[in-house]
Amino acid sequence: MSILQIPCPACRQVLKIRDRSLLGRKAKCPKCSHAFVLEETDEVELQLAANPNPVAWAPTSTPRTSPETQAFPGISTIPTSTVTSTTSTAAGRLRDSQKRRSKGRWLSVLLGVFVLGAGGGVGYYIFTQPKIPAANPAGFAASAATHDAKPTAFDAGPLPAALASPTAGEPISMELLPAGVRTLLHLRPAELWVPQSQGEDLRYSLGPLGEFLDQQIQLQARAAPADIEELVFAWIPGTRGTAPSLAVVVHLKEEAKKSELLDRLGGELIDTFGHPVYVSNDRAACIVNLKTYAICPEFMAEEMVNAIRGQNPQPTGMEGLLEETDRQRHMTLLFEPTAVLLDSDFMATELAQPLLKQGMDWFGDDAETVAWSFHLQPDRFYSDLTVRNTTNVRAASLEELLLQRLQALPDDVLGAVKYMQPRQEGMRQLIGRFPAMTKVLSLATRSEHGPRSVRLVTSLPAKAGPNLALGSLFAWDEGTRTDYTRQLTPTSPGTSPTTNLSIADRLQKKLEVDFRRTPLYEAVGYIGSETGVTFDIDGDALKLAGYTQNMEQSYNLGEVSGLRAMQEVVKPPRDKMCFVLDEAKNLVLLTTLPAAEQKGLKVMLQFQP
Repeated sequence: MSILQIPCPACRQVLKIRDRSLLGRKAKCPKCSHAFVLEETDEVELQLAANPNPVAWAPTSTPRTSPETQAFPGISTIPTSTVTSTTSTAAGRLRDSQKRRSKGRWLSVLLGVFVLGAGGGVGYYIFTQPKIPAANPAGFAASAATHDAKPTAFDAGPLPAALASPTAGEPISMELLPAGVRTLLHLRPAELWVPQSQGEDLRYSLGPLGEFLDQQIQLQARAAPADIEELVFAWIPGTRGTAPSLAVVVHLKEEAKKSELLDRLGGELIDTFGHPVYVSNDRAACIVNLKTYAICPEFMAEEMVNAIRGQNPQPTGMEGLLEETDRQRHMTLLFEPTAVLLDSDFMATELAQPLLKQGMDWFGDDAETVAWSFHLQPDRFYSDLTVRNTTNVRAASLEELLLQRLQALPDDVLGAVKYMQPRQEGMRQLIGRFPAMTKVLSLATRSEHGPRSVRLVTSLPAKAGPNLALGSLFAWDEGTRTDYTRQLTPTSPGTSPTTNLSIADRLQKKLEVDFRRTPLYEAVGYIGSETGVTFDIDGDALKLAGYTQNMEQSYNLGEVSGLRAMQEVVKPPRDKMCFVLDEAKNLVLLTTLPAAEQKGLKVMLQFQP
């Protein structure tokens, strides 16, 4: 067995350990007594221990192999690329008591919820099955000729004002948490559980997963979500083959009576740690004040007490990204992809293992730690994905890789969706629109990088969050019943419900228009994807007239036709712009009146005073 040599961060004294299961645990330097978390400096070979009984919500239906097919409106069936599936394999099987395993069961549900909803960035992996051809639907070529549908990378300077953070809170605190946290979930339940709010819409969109989250908050935090201002769940890896330990920190909205807290927490009083601790069923709890208390495994009670108004040693990557978090955001998920993979058998059922594993693989081997947060506003859904790069890769290189994967997302999603055969009309419509949702998401994302992190920031209309969550959930559910090996019947260009319609007829389709500081090219791309019309932008003509493709569009029209949405695009101060119809190419071009006259193009729509 090889000996691991780990230097002390304080004095560089080398500690030698033989047991890899100690990685992630706290140790004390024999030379300077500095306490730190044991982390291997070289690359660690991942070996996943199998859990024969992982527990998490997942569809229970079996795959459907019927040769019947019902094509979604506007979806092409011409294969252009492939996506392959990778399923976790187990290196060994180490069993622990059922009681120990049960503590980590619901983590799989939480990770599933937020991997599905993480801006769609890894959502397409819910579909990955052997050899799925992909394709481009009508309308997906919006603005492709001028900007290649690529998210814009900002190598220097701040993000655009439209993507400014909606919150300005302090970083998430690690107070009251044991050492060695590798996965952390921070929530503001009282705001998310307001009746008839955006938070309620989002939770309902998660279906049974949202209900399960509600139940687990009450079980683990010992309080109703509506009564909790701030909540932290933290998972600390144990020895290989055992479930991660769960620690919880609760900040109530209002002060509670001491007697109520004691009844809520229960347990026997232990007064040997310098602060009262209440122990019950191998769980220890401490009350800091009438609004704050913490719960952790009994064997971690001393570490919990030591972190009152302080912090235990945490992994370098976790501490590095904590400074970039904001505790005012409605949800923040902070994790190490490697740690999630190592404990994957406790985080997902066999059915959901590909989702979890490939979700982590989406970030690649060069991602050390990931922080994803979202915030719900009356007019927008704000998503912030920050990835800390490892020391052996430049942040700029990781940024380019993530943007390439994000750009490929819509085609990959489409390649899977076209195989699906939902039986309910409402589900068919939502899953059918899911590729277009991911296209808008890809176009709306901007990036920047620093020395040790990459940020992908997305701002979408308020309804985008629930729609993405619901679309991901339905598509995942349907994907478990889909036979991806069946032969698809080629669809001729004239058989789609939309391709038989003229451009004018397609532009009569109703769509929801709610733009808040939305870039011009993104707004036009959205109109095209929703109506099935191919749009293009004459960037050179716009530039000569003093316009840019990033001009902000801010208007809420509600449900209107595509043509009505186009009229808003060319209103003052953009009245020099116009739409022209290119019959030969069967597309609509956004250009300027002088450019259209010079080229002899037929003006289709312009501003009429």
